[in-house]
Amino acid sequence: MDAVKAFSLDEPIESKNQLKSALLDLQSKGPLPEDAINKLGGNFKPETEGITTDVWLQRVLEALAE
Repeated sequence: MDAVKAFSLDEPIESKNQLKSALLDLQSKGPLPEDAINKLGGNFKPETEGITTDVWLQRVLEALAE
């Protein structure tokens, strides 16, 4: 989440809005599989933090809104 918060602080509002839009679109497709982040090229596994991919996605969106 630290990386998300750093992105939110350092990037222009346009970049932030593009990411939020893409994540909201992804979220609208319904529950995400556990390996969704890996399939999108990421290397984070939310289950290592004891949360689902959907919970992680919601937390990212909340962090971007701050």
